[in-house]
Amino acid sequence: MRLTKLSLILASGVMFIAPVARAQEPVSLAWNAPAGCPAGEAVLAEVKAILGGPTPHRVTARAEVTQLGPDHWSVHVVTDVDGTLGERTLDADSCASLANATALILAWAVDPVKARAAMAAKQPEPAPPAPASAATPSPDRTPQPASSPLPLAAVVAVSGMGDVGTLQSPGGGVQVALGALIGPLRFELSGDYWGTQDISGKGPLQDAVGAKVHLLDAGLRACFRWRLDPRFELDPCLGAGLVLATSDGYPASSTFQPAHNSGDWMTLHADLLAAWRLAGPLSLRATVGVEAPLAHPTFVVTNDTNASKPLYTVGDVGGTATLGVEAHFP
Repeated sequence: MRLTKLSLILASGVMFIAPVARAQEPVSLAWNAPAGCPAGEAVLAEVKAILGGPTPHRVTARAEVTQLGPDHWSVHVVTDVDGTLGERTLDADSCASLANATALILAWAVDPVKARAAMAAKQPEPAPPAPASAATPSPDRTPQPASSPLPLAAVVAVSGMGDVGTLQSPGGGVQVALGALIGPLRFELSGDYWGTQDISGKGPLQDAVGAKVHLLDAGLRACFRWRLDPRFELDPCLGAGLVLATSDGYPASSTFQPAHNSGDWMTLHADLLAAWRLAGPLSLRATVGVEAPLAHPTFVVTNDTNASKPLYTVGDVGGTATLGVEAHFP
């Protein structure tokens, strides 16, 4: 009877200790790599071998491995160390080398002292002392990881667009954007093509005359990348743009003659951009924002006596939204 009670106590203790031990794992890693690469468990095992015991920090990480060529591999590592986000991109000639480098990066994030000791242990034995006539060698220094510049990536994006408030009716179009990600910042240059929209007069001009309007615009935005987790970011953005409008009149009466005209105006805009990484370099993206013109051009029609009648004046503010995909290189 005593033996049975002791067994129950020991079993309960094991059941209690096991989840606690798992909760104390120093690194949580999402490892996305092509077939033939070391498994994520192997990377975590290397991290544990470097750290050896209890650690002062906890790290949540995601690593995306891409093969760029026969002997060219790249890994993009995003880390969350006790709430502090970071990212780094490394290249190597094999996936195994990238796995070892990733393990060292994660160990360094958890405990730099132990990671430094592991690096020192892997250094080759020092050469024998030089003869007395040789120059005095410099003191031995503990190797430090090479400082890297801010992570840099190019961005290409294609999106569908919607607009409310610029013209009389809601409009739709396509946007193409090129940009750069520099550490926590995003810069983009975009071009938009809008479908044809109709505007018509008011009062006596209602349904009598109108114009078909085509809009093209180019914009530049700067954003702060707010990384909510390794796969999702929410970026507040500010920017400016130039709108080019062309119009073709269509009279229903011989009093008004059709004409082709064009004009342009500057805008300021504020956006909120969300990007969610799907797989590899591809992300789903969406924006929502407001746009304010710095001028308020008026579309007019002119009769055969050159008297102008206003059709529509661009408003004070418009709303825009986009939905599409983007790719990062590398």
